[in-house]
Amino acid sequence: MEEVKKSDLTLEQAKMFADRAIADVKNGFIETGYYLKLIRDKKLWKEQKYKSFDAFLEENYAKDKSWASRCISLYGTFGKEELFWGELPSLKPEYADYNVSQLIEMISLPEEKRELVTPETPVRAIRDMKPKREKKVATVATSETEENVPAPEETKDPEIDHFFNRNESIDDAYGATRAEIVNKYLETGYKSKDKEYEVAAFGWLYKIVKEGDVTVFCGPSGDPSFDVENTRLEREYNYFFGNKEEAESKESEEEQEAPPQQGS
Repeated sequence: MEEVKKSDLTLEQAKMFADRAIADVKNGFIETGYYLKLIRDKKLWKEQKYKSFDAFLEENYAKDKSWASRCISLYGTFGKEELFWGELPSLKPEYADYNVSQLIEMISLPEEKRELVTPETPVRAIRDMKPKREKKVATVATSETEENVPAPEETKDPEIDHFFNRNESIDDAYGATRAEIVNKYLETGYKSKDKEYEVAAFGWLYKIVKEGDVTVFCGPSGDPSFDVENTRLEREYNYFFGNKEEAESKESEEEQEAPPQQGS
């Protein structure tokens, strides 16, 4: 590939390269979905003695079934149904101007609402078009045996995990998946002045919301998954992308100030 210096590019040229790269990403998801569907449906994974399709995904891509299902759904919903000999799987022409995040959100939209989405529709607006999940609340039957009927359960928000600014291993404390999401946020969005930010990881889109003392990380469904103390994110940002010496100095001070544990 011919190398191009940044100073040699005009806006029109840079946009052309960016548009081409974005198109490659979209078609990459479609191609991946097509071939994964082939491997899954025809059980081609058995040729190499894999125990299951899941085992094949884990060993070859370090991915799980949910990632594969998302790629397969993208192909099944937006990919060309019939391919000519030698033709690669690609998007249907009518979806060529949509970006990956829009297509991912559109998968779960009812057909009648999907038709209302245009390439100019913001991702957040597409997400708001999805049917809201109703919270189920138990009801109490009135009868002579009413005293034996349990009281209705209170509707509670789903619990999320909290990560505090403690002297724990930066690499391992979150777990592999969450560490990757946090790392992408620190790299691309931590310095953003916006209170809400989105990062793409593992073929999914994650929303991050800055609050007072913590930053909340939401899953692909939009529901909060975990939050992290802002002081911890600051330490991790300095360690990985900023002033590493300052971050290590703070950790050393915290260790010295920590009260000794009993029995030590």
